[in-house]
Amino acid sequence: MTAPVLPEAMTATAVSSAAHRAEATAEFVYGTTAVLIALSGLELVGGVPPEKAAAVTFASAVAIWLSHAYATYLGAHVVADPRHALGIVGSLRRSAPIVLAAVPATVLLAGSVMGWWSASTAILMANALAIVVLAVAGWVGARATRSSLGRSLGWAAITASIGIGIVVLESFLH
Repeated sequence: MTAPVLPEAMTATAVSSAAHRAEATAEFVYGTTAVLIALSGLELVGGVPPEKAAAVTFASAVAIWLSHAYATYLGAHVVADPRHALGIVGSLRRSAPIVLAAVPATVLLAGSVMGWWSASTAILMANALAIVVLAVAGWVGARATRSSLGRSLGWAAITASIGIGIVVLESFLH
């Protein structure tokens, strides 16, 4: 694969904005895969009441968010990266998409608590939605670098395959 083509006349502000979008996308993908892993664990254990499943899914995302934000802050501090100047609060804010990624699964599991659908249906829908979100992230990332339609579809498929791989692995564990 060749490197993506970036616009030639990007100002410092545009580069900063693009870097921010890239970081937010990466954090959201990280959070989405973390949700898939949490859902896999819930399915492996089985019989978890939906309210506990929702709490575990969301709490897992919060724990990963806190850990990731601190690790990013500490790593930036160790090498005197300018990001450490933002402090831990800035690092938490930049990593917030990790928690945001858990909201759809948590809402779907809450729907099962309200009797709208079963917990297993909620988990199935959350898995499917996470895979779609990963595909969209791959697509958006590729299109942001002006990749061709074929490459963009390829990136969408590759990114979605991460989620599919987690779901397949979870299926083999049952």
